[in-house]
Amino acid sequence: MKGKPLLVAVAAFVIVLIGGAAMAGIGIQRDAGVASGSNYEKEEPEAAVNEDKPNPTSTTTTVAKEAPKEKEHSEEAKEEAPEKDEAEEVKDEEAKDEAEELRDPVFAITHPTDNSRVKSKVVAFGGTYDDGTTVHRGKYAAAQHEGEWAIELVLSPGLNRVAFKGINRAGEYVVSSVNVYYDAPEKDVAKEEPKEESHDKKEETKDESEHENVAFKAHQKYGSCGEEVPYDVFYGTAKPGTKISAISEYGSNSTTANDDGGWEMKVIFPDAPSGKTFNVKIKASTGESKTFSFTNTGGGEDH
Repeated sequence: MKGKPLLVAVAAFVIVLIGGAAMAGIGIQRDAGVASGSNYEKEEPEAAVNEDKPNPTSTTTTVAKEAPKEKEHSEEAKEEAPEKDEAEEVKDEEAKDEAEELRDPVFAITHPTDNSRVKSKVVAFGGTYDDGTTVHRGKYAAAQHEGEWAIELVLSPGLNRVAFKGINRAGEYVVSSVNVYYDAPEKDVAKEEPKEESHDKKEETKDESEHENVAFKAHQKYGSCGEEVPYDVFYGTAKPGTKISAISEYGSNSTTANDDGGWEMKVIFPDAPSGKTFNVKIKASTGESKTFSFTNTGGGEDH
């Protein structure tokens, strides 16, 4: 009877060992089934995790996270845009001003027309101009308004060549002129004739045929001029070889009487102001002299 309980205990122990081995075998087979693609593969716990929580490495997740940054950049670009526009506007204005300075001066004389005849001594000249151009007559600037310019000038009897200068902001200029004839009344012409033909009778000789005794005489041809660079012509007689000089505040010249005792010279007055009347002295090397007056009715440099 004593040996029976021991046998029962041994049998129970054997059964426990067999059961543990069986359970271990089942676990091995299950693991093998997962590795080889058996039915256990269907029971993956990760599937539920993938549905509830997106994979952080997926494209969709990356775009969703970066979208707010793009929006921030867009808003920053909008805020910076006005500053860029203002800079461009300033640059455009500077370019426009520079273009105006470099633009060639452009103007036109519309009245009076070239070679026209007038009966008034004071004549209104006018025309058109482009922006950036100022119109001048000598040192006088024409009045300008809304693309049109105008100025009044005093003419001399006969032909007047009146020149105007258009100047841009850079100081560059162009010159345009027009010829106008002033048909002065006879009384005005008669007043000027004595000045052209006057001479000192005390200096005349009774016998002008003898060259050695030719008296000094001087005459003035015009007395006024409306050219851009005004001038006059003086002529007369003197003893052959006599030096004749023209002296004035705004121009001078000299010549020598020829073998017949005649002489003639042109004197220009480049510095004479427009509208200025001044004296011109004609002097011979023998001591005789004569003084005339001259009026610049048009051109001349500004002072």
